[in-house]
Amino acid sequence: MKKDGQLEARRCVSLRWMFCLWTALVFGLSTATQALAEIYTEGTHYTRVSDPGRVHQGELVEVVEFMSYGCAHCSKMEPHLNPWVEEHEDRIDFVRITHGESTYNSWWGRYGQAFYACKALGVVGDKLEQIHHAFFEAIHHDHTLKSNKRQIAKFLSHFGISEKQFYAAYDSPDVESLVEDADQLWRRFSIRKTPTFIVNGKYEVNPGDLSKLDYDDPKAETLKVIEYLVQLESGTESAQALTASMR
Repeated sequence: MKKDGQLEARRCVSLRWMFCLWTALVFGLSTATQALAEIYTEGTHYTRVSDPGRVHQGELVEVVEFMSYGCAHCSKMEPHLNPWVEEHEDRIDFVRITHGESTYNSWWGRYGQAFYACKALGVVGDKLEQIHHAFFEAIHHDHTLKSNKRQIAKFLSHFGISEKQFYAAYDSPDVESLVEDADQLWRRFSIRKTPTFIVNGKYEVNPGDLSKLDYDDPKAETLKVIEYLVQLESGTESAQALTASMR
């Protein structure tokens, strides 16, 4: 009987500890999510898209970057963005959208149309990424690539694309279709400045807006806001608790 009493006492102590631990975890999660909700608020750090909808269907949370190769801010965002995308590649579908000559800035659009010409020629994966990064490097750091087709054609020849191939693709129906699809998305999301990020077709985040909030590093803060929204959209228990804390 004495042993039974000791066992019962131990069970009671264990249950009390489990209850205390559970309470601490719930309280900690609630406190953390409420703190995040207070840090990043709609209308200040991000806005809701007026015409919501993803660019591509998929299971992961979609993060779309609207960018322009002639944009210095987009170039400065690259060193922050690239490692972040790699780190979260198992959680997000990252989509990069630039533009042609008819949208946003016609001079900058020549770079974008050249990028879509590369895609139309079947350039994908690492090689396309190399061209993407090389554009920014040549335009903003080396200052060796001007916005004219002849220079761009010579530039792309270093990546195995002949000038003849480039000129044929640049004004082709395939590139015209790619550019028009991109331009429609720019109009649909009412993109006015770059870079602009759209998270899961619902939320817009802009580093330019965050720069007005006196952050030491608005670009790094931009990625924190995006990550917060990715968590919100991920459907995990922590995201659901976060959503509840914001209501």
